[in-house]
Amino acid sequence: MYKMVINIGGEPRIFLFRGPHCRKKMLEWYRHYLDKAAESVEDIKSIRVRGTAGDKADLMLEWAP
Repeated sequence: MYKMVINIGGEPRIFLFRGPHCRKKMLEWYRHYLDKAAESVEDIKSIRVRGTAGDKADLMLEWAP
């Protein structure tokens, strides 16, 4: 399972990804929101992703301008 928290205009939006191909889908969303942040389409302040596999952290990504 992956949890993505995107801070847009001071309000956190939380997305959960689970099931088959959830890592691929989460990375697509992450890249999509990075592109939006680069183009200044939305007021994105930060993007954080945390993923778990069992009791271990699988993937941690963070972007902040």
